[in-house]
Amino acid sequence: VGRKIFDRSTSPISLTPAGELIHEHIHTLLEMEKNIFEKFKELDESLHGTIRFGATQYFITVVLSEFLYTFKSKYPFIRIELMEAASSELISMLNENKIDLFLSVGSFNAAKYKFSKGIRDTLYFAVPKAFVPDAFVQYALCKNDIVFLEKNSLKHVPTLSFLNAIPFIMLTKGNNLHNRCLALLEYENIHPYSIMEIAQLTTAHHLAARGFGATLTTDRLIKEQNDNPDIFYFSYDSEIMHREFNIVMNKKKYINKGMDIFIRELSLYSNGEDL
Repeated sequence: VGRKIFDRSTSPISLTPAGELIHEHIHTLLEMEKNIFEKFKELDESLHGTIRFGATQYFITVVLSEFLYTFKSKYPFIRIELMEAASSELISMLNENKIDLFLSVGSFNAAKYKFSKGIRDTLYFAVPKAFVPDAFVQYALCKNDIVFLEKNSLKHVPTLSFLNAIPFIMLTKGNNLHNRCLALLEYENIHPYSIMEIAQLTTAHHLAARGFGATLTTDRLIKEQNDNPDIFYFSYDSEIMHREFNIVMNKKKYINKGMDIFIRELSLYSNGEDL
């Protein structure tokens, strides 16, 4: 580089001011080099490439399994590497360049990240039938109601007060549903007894279906379950019960053709359109 980088007069060897400057910017330079080679590669190839996609267990196994299968059938030469992690860990994985993109409902610095519309879901309280007071049975929904009826035609439970007397299965801290559930319960000054905290939404849902207690779940997970007459679902009229997920990417990251197609197809899938 035409500059002295190492100071060999010290023990151990240290960096010169020029070396410090290179060290400060080396990651940016390496990322720029990688992006340039990605662009060179696209000059010779089409519809190839690798997508490192980060998501929670819920998204990989419940929400996106059908989409991923269809996408791979349509674009067999685009390689997808799935990285399963807790929602709170995904932003760190993106910053450390372990993944290229991920789905999140969180808010991030628009100066550092870019976004594209992803998946939507709606939340419901899953409550074992044996725990539901008679006065609230009229507001109960079954799987078929949620799958086949229009969302705006579903009846809402007027209050969550009945949950006060029901054991509750909470998602662990750091999970988006943990925060949403606390906000809903605190809004009505409800403090149910938490019998356990679970890291995975799908596990919490299955435990509720087994009769352990109530939990917060999603319409997409409900649709994947077998019809169970021993569990009721309750809709509640609150914006907190609706989630909009964005695809999050690093602004400095080059979006190759494969990634661009993946983002576009995922948006179509979210809107219910065929790939």
